[in-house]
Amino acid sequence: MKKVLILLGKNDWNVKEPFKDKQYQDSYELFYSLCRENGIEMSRASYEWYDYEKNIFKNAWTFSEFDGWKKVHDIKPDLI
Repeated sequence: MKKVLILLGKNDWNVKEPFKDKQYQDSYELFYSLCRENGIEMSRASYEWYDYEKNIFKNAWTFSEFDGWKKVHDIKPDLI
């Protein structure tokens, strides 16, 4: 499965959900679900969470219909 990451500006990793503005959440959830059905694993991360030495994103958010939004670690995307 290919990994695609949406890069965000500054973001607080300590929140329980990635969206402060729920207006866009439904659209992202549908988009992530459609991508997964077509072999693409989507995630979103702040540029602040990038580890230059390891060439990975230490933290990121991902969505699945079964688990909802969850925090993931050590993401190395194929496309940003």
